[in-house]
This record gives sequence, structure tokens and C-alpha cells, in this order.
Amino acid sequence: MLELTPLNEIKYTYHEPGYWVIHNPFKSGIDEYVKWCNQRNKSNIKKQAHNNPFQVNITEETYDTQNVALNLLKPFYKQIVGQSKRPYIEDIGLGWLNLYEADKLKCRGTAGLPHNDCCDCIEGIVANYFMCDNVEESSTRFYKFHGDLTKEPGGDWNLFYDFTLKDSPLYTEYVKLSKGIVTNNFPNLSKETLEKFKYEYEGEAPALPWKLTIYEFKRSHTAYIPNNIKYRFSSCFLYGQIPHPWFRDL
Repeated sequence: MLELTPLNEIKYTYHEPGYWVIHNPFKSGIDEYVKWCNQRNKSNIKKQAHNNPFQVNITEETYDTQNVALNLLKPFYKQIVGQSKRPYIEDIGLGWLNLYEADKLKCRGTAGLPHNDCCDCIEGIVANYFMCDNVEESSTRFYKFHGDLTKEPGGDWNLFYDFTLKDSPLYTEYVKLSKGIVTNNFPNLSKETLEKFKYEYEGEAPALPWKLTIYEFKRSHTAYIPNNIKYRFSSCFLYGQIPHPWFRDL
């Protein structure tokens, strides 16, 4: 069980283009937590989705996930990041493990496109805790999207990029990219490809071992893993706020 560092004792730094690093997020329990993560039931792994290069293991039902999300990220968001003024009706805590093993990678080319983590909430933050060494050359890269975001048909709060819609002039290029299968190396897309899909690079947060990197999950972002890194493992925690129905479209 992870013992959290109290908010008034954490040591954190802010970095452009807009992310925070907590250098001492946990007081104890790290070794036991890492052991548990490595032993996590493989049957719970979600197979690599067409747009996800990681082996994803959902952990949101666990005490540690809810504890980090609601007792560390929630006050950090409200007191340090800056609480949204949008009225909300419910807190939500989510969690998952992101495992990258180069020799087991098989995903579509579109897995390298930046995305957002809005899930079922509008405002909030996501945190990555990297549980491996020698991965500092990898990062989370941030982008500004110069297109339109649209809601999922049916009224969900997920936000979709306009080039994924059939009436987009870029849809053909998107489909072509999605048909390409990537193996052995992470699907890092070229600057030219990203600019074609209207992404502008803003900066990046290096993967810092045993530290908690935090950013607002509405930002367009993607992992960057160079070819010399063959393994990366992180525990992800998300704190979000579900808005009041009257204010969900603001």
C-alpha cells in the first residue's frame, strides 16, 4: 500500500510548456507497489488497441489508485494547478499501467498521433509514475491542435479529432496511416506527418524514474520512445471532475 506524502510536505517543480513534477510523491510502500504491478494478473491486460501502443492493465478498482487520485491529485489540482470554475457534481479517480516492450509491440501507425484523456470528465489532471530506470530519453510530448474537436455521437464527453470523421479532407490520410502496422519500435511520427494533421509541437516532459509527472489531461499529447529504449513501465493515475449537466457544454 502506497503511503502518500502530505501535500504540505511534497517537493514539486513546474516546467514549461505546462507540467509539474512531484519529486517525493510517496513516503513508503513503493517496493511493494512495484512488485504488485509486476505481478498484476495478465488476464486483466487490455490487448493493444488500434490506437494504443501500450499493453494496458486497468487498475482503477484498487485502493492505491483511488488513494492517489482522490487524496493526492485532487488537492494538488485544486490548490496548485488551479481549480476550474465550472460547477461539478462528482469526483472520479482512474488508473492503469502502461507497459512498453519493443519485442512485443504491434500497433497501427495512428497510435503515434497525439490524443487527449478526457474520458468521462471535463476538467482534471493525469499523472505518470515511471517504475523503471534509464528511460529519461523518452518523454510525453505536448501539442497544440489547430483543428476542431468534436464530441462522440450519443452525447459522451470524449473529444475526437476532426480528421477521424469521414467528411474531413484528411480522413483518407488518417485511414492510410491506420492501415500501417508498426512492430519492434515505438510509432514516433515525423514532424511533417504531425503538421499534416494540424499538430504543433509545444514541448515535452521527460520520463523521470520514480517521480510523478502531472499535466492537464485535455492537452493533446503522445508518448515519445526512441529506438534505443526497449522497455518502459509506468503507473498512471487520473483525477477528474464530472461537470454539472447544466454546465457541461461551457
